[in-house]
Amino acid sequence: MSTDDLLTREEVLGGMPARRAQTLLFLIETRTATLVAESRQAVERFPTEQAAKERDLAFLEAFALGREPPLRPTIQDLERYAAEWADLAPDNSRLRAAIAHLVGQKYRLPQQRVPGVRAALGLDTEQVRAAYQRQFGTSLDSIYAPRVSPLDRLGWGWTALARRLEMLPPFWTAFALTLTETVGAGILALPIALAAVGPLAGVALLVVLGVINQLTIAAMAESVARSGALRYSNAFFGRLVAEYLGGAASVILSVSLAIVCFLALLAYYIGTGTILADATSVPAAVWAALLFLIGLYFLSRQSLSSSVASALVIGAVNIGIILVISLLALSHLQWANLTYVNVPLLGGRPFDPSILRLIFGVVLLAYFGHLSVGSSARVVLQRDPSARALIQGSIAAQVAAMALYCLWVLAMNGAIAPQTLAGLSGTALAPLVTEVGPSVQVLGSLFAILAMGMASVWFSLGLMNMVREWLPSRSRRVLLLPRRQGSLVFEPRRRSADSLRLSITYLGLQEDQPRLRLDVDMNTDSRHVEFAVNGRWDMASVVDRVPELRDGGLSLGLEVLDAGRESLRLGITSSMSVSYAGGWDALGLRMADALVLPDDERRFLNWLIRQGEVGDSDVATYTGQGDRLVRARLTGL
Repeated sequence: MSTDDLLTREEVLGGMPARRAQTLLFLIETRTATLVAESRQAVERFPTEQAAKERDLAFLEAFALGREPPLRPTIQDLERYAAEWADLAPDNSRLRAAIAHLVGQKYRLPQQRVPGVRAALGLDTEQVRAAYQRQFGTSLDSIYAPRVSPLDRLGWGWTALARRLEMLPPFWTAFALTLTETVGAGILALPIALAAVGPLAGVALLVVLGVINQLTIAAMAESVARSGALRYSNAFFGRLVAEYLGGAASVILSVSLAIVCFLALLAYYIGTGTILADATSVPAAVWAALLFLIGLYFLSRQSLSSSVASALVIGAVNIGIILVISLLALSHLQWANLTYVNVPLLGGRPFDPSILRLIFGVVLLAYFGHLSVGSSARVVLQRDPSARALIQGSIAAQVAAMALYCLWVLAMNGAIAPQTLAGLSGTALAPLVTEVGPSVQVLGSLFAILAMGMASVWFSLGLMNMVREWLPSRSRRVLLLPRRQGSLVFEPRRRSADSLRLSITYLGLQEDQPRLRLDVDMNTDSRHVEFAVNGRWDMASVVDRVPELRDGGLSLGLEVLDAGRESLRLGITSSMSVSYAGGWDALGLRMADALVLPDDERRFLNWLIRQGEVGDSDVATYTGQGDRLVRARLTGL
């Protein structure tokens, strides 16, 4: 018998190629989608721990139910993260060939642009190419797209740029992420706020408050680096504040951020509407309403689909616009405007507290980029565990923001008379258009869309996440729990540093019933309870053994949907937040072996395994079928 006619014992034991390839491709896509979601999470303005858990559970639930992941990866994503999912591709040429066939059917593969995918699946090796030829009767080169469309070229070009940006050294990553979040639409209010004291005095205030913010962001970066919850787990600033200052401080932080989000949203709606109304004949209220509707659309999607690369590019464009407008304003600089000074108590001038309130409020808000430290830490600390790059990059970003603000105030307040700016409603762009010309109006409109418009969406998402975290809810999930390889973690939604923490681990089957272990951690105490589940289980059944669960108004119910030796599918209903600890996507390597087969197919597979090596004629003798049906049956397996 020739090699092409053989189905070896190893190939059969390796799994059913067609079905297992589908499972493996699902795992590859799910892991890639998870990595894409994590990269987007790194640039969220006001991330919450609960929102991150909900996203993670959405992937896990899709995995448990065999659905498509909530975020569908593109072929560019598969190529970009090929090194991260390569370990899911088994060292089996038949399976790799089957996966390649499915990938070629689902995606357009330009051969020269997917070196990572080719390496991960071994598509350039003779073994995989030969296996593909045997299984599908054609060359493996048939999976590649003969031509690349202009739209695809644009997508691949963006992927190459994104890869370069996301592989920046840790210092520059921290610097860029902090700077792009710090310098935003708040810069437009600086000339008006500082007009009352004059540009030179305003620059002095910017330097003093800038140095203070450099110290505070350095302290913030060091606190993040020292926090194990932020460094090693899926935690955010709420957990950090609770660890250092207690649960009450965490609540104060959440309420304060919600107020900031709400007030900033109003400012962005008004500012964007005003700028675009000046540039068009459309009323400001219409633009504000349109921006509100756009925000509602992204709220329904619960994501802006922004990545580290897109955030850096948009931030760089915004800073470029600010620099160009500053240079245009400097060309119309007037010495009288530049040397104007009106500092309270200086030269017998009266003290006006309203001026200082405006100045300090606007300037401090303009420097507010501290929350970006927590987001960038997720990216930077993986490549620089010492946290030096995180701390130094954050400080350098504040220095750069201070220099940019000083240039902006000198240019704008030097070109526009202080009497014009003082008490002006809106932004300083309108009077600058009168001084410089319509080019400022075009640049200002672009800045309003990129900076203020997108910031309004981020603040809307942040406000929604915080409100969802506060509201009591009782969620139901369907999740898959592998045996002794991961745990479901339950925590109260309003949590302090010493809150209750429950973990449930699947121990396997005992007398055909799934057996679970409940670990209860509270303060320094820890309890462990093992129990069997016959259909349904409620936390109230163990309160006598674990008195800590009696109070607190917490609920947890489990329903066994499917129990196997290696995994357990559970329906979960709980008032607590749920997360998963463990590498759940590796479970799929066992799932393929546990796929349910009809009885006759299972008997046929058992016979193949016992025989060792068989050819078409042996199978035909055993089944009583012709060669064509035999080949179709083997291909199906």
